[in-house]
This record gives sequence, C-alpha cells and structure tokens, in this order.
Amino acid sequence: MVIHLVSIFTAGCGYDTWTSQFVAKFPLIVILLIVVVVVIKKQQTH
Repeated sequence: MVIHLVSIFTAGCGYDTWTSQFVAKFPLIVILLIVVVVVIKKQQTH
C-alpha cells in the first residue's frame, strides 16, 4: 500500500521510473545497513 502510494506520488511529481524504483527499494537498503552494523558490533563485543 505504501509503495503503491509512493509510486503514485513520484509519477504525479514527474519523477522517472528509476527514482520510483529507488524509493521502493530504499527501506530494504536501510534494513540491510542496520543488520550489517548490528552484526559488526556483536562481533566486536565478542
């Protein structure tokens, strides 16, 4: 639902498809970065 709204928003604002794809994938990139940071910190503590 959120991605659908974002796609409508980006299309309405005249952004190209690459921008809408980046916005759709951005949350996944953020989650991956957080997971990597947590794993690195856990390895440093052990």
